[in-house]
Amino acid sequence: MRLYNRLLNTSGFVIRFVVLPTNRAVGANTITHYRCHAGLQCFAMPVELGSQSQLAVIGGRAFVSSSDYRELAERFRSGDLQDLSSDKFVSQCNLSRDEADLDHAALRVAKQPASS
Repeated sequence: MRLYNRLLNTSGFVIRFVVLPTNRAVGANTITHYRCHAGLQCFAMPVELGSQSQLAVIGGRAFVSSSDYRELAERFRSGDLQDLSSDKFVSQCNLSRDEADLDHAALRVAKQPASS
């Protein structure tokens, strides 16, 4: 949780990894792929909830190649993430064959009915 608290308190982080992907997805009205702060593949998928149409779901957090995993492991071992617990962080990540898996996940989100 330290990682998220530290990063969320940095406005540049929120703009780069939340606001910009959301704006790109909503503006294009389609899924948008990007890499998060940890180098994982993520997506932003526009959704509508009632009259709210400027929203997007952010998901993914996936390793799509072994090099993604190796690069993150190296950052935990000797880079900018040394002071964080790698076990907890990595356990919250997904494994994926490619971006198509993320597209399928985003489409499942888009098909879910809005709850009231």
